[in-house]
Amino acid sequence: MAERTVLQRRCDSLAASLCPPVPWSLDGFVNHVRDLRDRRILLYAQPLPAGVSSFWFRAGPADHIVYARDAQSPHHRDHLVMHEIAHMLLGHAGIPLGLLNSPEAVRSLHRGTVENEAEVLARAIAARWRPPRPQPHVDADVGRVMRTYDYSWEVPPYAWRGQTICQR
Repeated sequence: MAERTVLQRRCDSLAASLCPPVPWSLDGFVNHVRDLRDRRILLYAQPLPAGVSSFWFRAGPADHIVYARDAQSPHHRDHLVMHEIAHMLLGHAGIPLGLLNSPEAVRSLHRGTVENEAEVLARAIAARWRPPRPQPHVDADVGRVMRTYDYSWEVPPYAWRGQTICQR
């Protein structure tokens, strides 16, 4: 089985097990993950240097998520936060406190397998629990090109059914 398929299945399973409050809200999701992990999660919208859209770090009794204040939309903001929470759920380390003053160091940590895993889980969470955003009409050819290069603009048709399958 291809490595990507194994990762997708693992992330789909983890996303399905989360059971966040319905209807979806970012605050509800963050609070739900806080309760699951028994650890506070604080969010900060801040201007970030080029090439950095979000990151998280541990400090004291809380995890801190910093995301770009100029996120393109509430949907984009939700995705940035879900991506950082995905790192937490996957057991990835946050940014070391000593590197927070170095945009170059933070940028250098935002690549590779760990980032891919967090992105796949964030998309799986969105597909499973968050209602799709309204989609603009695009011609079939344009849609095919967009899916080829960036499928995040389109939520799969199975994404939101308004129901949960997990045990509450």
